[in-house]
Amino acid sequence: MFNRENKLRGEYPFNFSMFLGMEHSSYSVNLSEYTVNQPKFEYTPFYEKFVGKLPDEIHNKGINPDGLLYFGFHQNLKITENTEVKIFLSVAKNSKKAKEIFNESFNTINPIKESERNWQKFFNSVPHFECSDKFIEKYYWYRWFGLRLFMMKDSYSYPCVCEGPAYFRMPISYSAQCHMLETRWMDNPKVAEGSFLNFVKNQNQNGSYPGNLYPIDIDRKSFYH
Repeated sequence: MFNRENKLRGEYPFNFSMFLGMEHSSYSVNLSEYTVNQPKFEYTPFYEKFVGKLPDEIHNKGINPDGLLYFGFHQNLKITENTEVKIFLSVAKNSKKAKEIFNESFNTINPIKESERNWQKFFNSVPHFECSDKFIEKYYWYRWFGLRLFMMKDSYSYPCVCEGPAYFRMPISYSAQCHMLETRWMDNPKVAEGSFLNFVKNQNQNGSYPGNLYPIDIDRKSFYH
């Protein structure tokens, strides 16, 4: 279990916990300048720091407080023939929630099948579409795939759709109206309604809506609609 308290954007305190389903031999936490976040080990700080083990260090401060925070856990595994190894990692705002997520995943017999079932359930909740032009048909389903990929259930007061990955993983007023128009076709109106109600709840005193809705903060000095 790894627990840490930080301040978001240097001002807002928050706690997070990570729970790894095994003991770790070494670890490293490093704040890095923001760059394209690709899943390549050689792009991480650990590529230079790992010499048989990680240095057991936490460096979460720098000249620029905004960036990528890398977490690295290292463990030596002995895997023999016909041996099955399962590794689970959960991340949450507190240790209790991290353990709950871990136990839920650990008790899932077949995570891949469960994921496929959840995706199929979602696709069954939207209008079916077939077209003689297979490129258009593929794009139609790919668009629903993208909407589901960026849906949020628990981070905001109402379920909603974020604009995209990384910096855009939040409701943004530029795209929110598009998400409302699209998700209203689902068999449940909660996501479409929530994409609007989150902005209503955080409406500015002059009647405008803030451009960005961060999970624990509203940037009212940014753009607005």
